[in-house]
Amino acid sequence: MGKEVGKEGLGLVFSLLLAGMSPFVVEWLFGKSFDNSLVPLWYLSVLPFLVAITSVLGTQIMVPLGHNSSFSTILAVAGVLNIALSFPLGRLLGAVGASLSMVIAEVVVTGLMVYFVSTREPQLWSRLILREIL
Repeated sequence: MGKEVGKEGLGLVFSLLLAGMSPFVVEWLFGKSFDNSLVPLWYLSVLPFLVAITSVLGTQIMVPLGHNSSFSTILAVAGVLNIALSFPLGRLLGAVGASLSMVIAEVVVTGLMVYFVSTREPQLWSRLILREIL
């Protein structure tokens, strides 16, 4: 039996497919006139992978271990950051700025959850990382 593919693996596959196939899908569904949507879509293509990681860290590790308050705080901080960045980046860069704002916020969520789990649950973190590497 082979190693199971987790949410992170499926998220990575979906992100890569989205990034690679988006020109064809956009043209097929909407036509050439929607080519301007490709750059924001490429930026957004990283989100399935990041969301898969935060789903594992947040809803499958933090919440079951009773870290609900920290989980909620991380999400609230990212939400405020996303809103705060959306206006200036959206005004400067349009759809690209709005997509960058979402990606930055999700990177912050992922980073904060990685930091939290690795420092508050170091044994679990070590087992999780070793399982994914080996």
